Amino acid sequence: MVFVGLASLVLRAPFWIDPGFSVDSYTNANGFPALQFFLAQGRIGQFLMIHTVESIGINYQASSLLLQATGIFMLGAASVLAISAFFRVEASTQKAICLASLLFVAHPFNAEILTFPEASFYPHFATFVSSFALFLAARRIVPLALAVAAIAFSLSIYQISINILLVALMLGLIGVMCRLPACVMDRRGILRSGAIVVFAALAYFVAAKVLAHLLGDGMEGRGTLLPIEAIPRRIGELHQLGLQLLDRFYVLKRPLLIILAASLIVAGYASASVRSGRVLLRQAGLASAYLAFAACGIGIVAIANVWWPVPRVLIGLCFAMAAAALPALIHPGRWTRAFAACCSILLILGGTSVGLGIHADQKRINAWDDDLAERLYEDASVLAGTSTPRIEIANVHMKWTHAVGVESLWGDMNMSAFAVPGALPGLFRESLGAKVEIIETTPAWMTACNTLPGWPDKRSMRLQGDIVQICI
Repeated sequence: MVFVGLASLVLRAPFWIDPGFSVDSYTNANGFPALQFFLAQGRIGQFLMIHTVESIGINYQASSLLLQATGIFMLGAASVLAISAFFRVEASTQKAICLASLLFVAHPFNAEILTFPEASFYPHFATFVSSFALFLAARRIVPLALAVAAIAFSLSIYQISINILLVALMLGLIGVMCRLPACVMDRRGILRSGAIVVFAALAYFVAAKVLAHLLGDGMEGRGTLLPIEAIPRRIGELHQLGLQLLDRFYVLKRPLLIILAASLIVAGYASASVRSGRVLLRQAGLASAYLAFAACGIGIVAIANVWWPVPRVLIGLCFAMAAAALPALIHPGRWTRAFAACCSILLILGGTSVGLGIHADQKRINAWDDDLAERLYEDASVLAGTSTPRIEIANVHMKWTHAVGVESLWGDMNMSAFAVPGALPGLFRESLGAKVEIIETTPAWMTACNTLPGWPDKRSMRLQGDIVQICI
């Protein structure tokens, strides 16, 4: 566990040594949202964690290195705990568990959350707590009630952590069904562990609902479930996501990495199939379990009311890939293990490389945003005849990113701060070291910008009273 944690720090070194700015970094420059925001999202635990951390003097802007590094180490440890929840960690399985864990940690989906240095620690902490609770509960080291409480608390920090537990349970079921080496669980143990996760999820959901109504205005957005009438739409959205992942499962379009990942999953399935024997019912169960890996990896994302399938909420899928590979990595056959190990090492190297590219793209976007903010401020100051102009910006032509763009743009990962109006005050403050008054863009100026060229064309700026209006 310590080895994987330290290896994770090495693989993700740029993210904690030289973290960049996300749109949320700028939006939260003056502090995180109020309690009502977290209550509505069902994340009261995250609110408590943020204020606990800041109350002891650890501020995400001043201590991003500490928080990022600690979070990365905890994610590495959590991956080992989740992968080995139902397996013995011994000399014959250590290498396999380490490789499977690093497959998960090195995946670019896990790099995406690190582009949000103000928030990444909390999902990693939640994943560690829930994985540790499942690991201990599976071995009956802690009371059932304590395990339920720990998992429920982790869900109140970051709901996506439940997807990791669902995949771990499915891996344990496959281990029992196929009599995989080093599996320490029986069907009753899997059912008991599954019941713990279900009870924890129910306890969290009820508590979140009650607190949201008592202390706030109820749950909304990400804190609510998909209504029944929206199921057909969600099926279509899941289909589109599946097509997208066939091309961008490693974020960038790298066909060889997709082929290696598919080969590893097939090798894992074949290894488990050999172990399960020729019993038709058992083979059908194994095939269903491997298909269920994908369903567990998507997990709560599929039934949440808000559909925002960015990489950080799809980490269950890359954990499912790592879990699906484990039967091949612990297979008795030397050549099978060697093939799986080679695929794993190449995927770890490839995933790490893509992650480094994501970090480099973020630093480029930050530099471009800083440069654009400075130049807009200079032009606005000249037009207004003052060093403290009031600025109104309408983003009509630029949209999500700069003209050159970056290959790793996905949702709000490596998106320009100019795409989010709420991020602009923080951006100008960080870029200029000055508090610039950014006026909320009016519909009239947005409409007018549709007929005007974008900056730096001179027609893209005009002075209305004491407000400099800019079209980008």
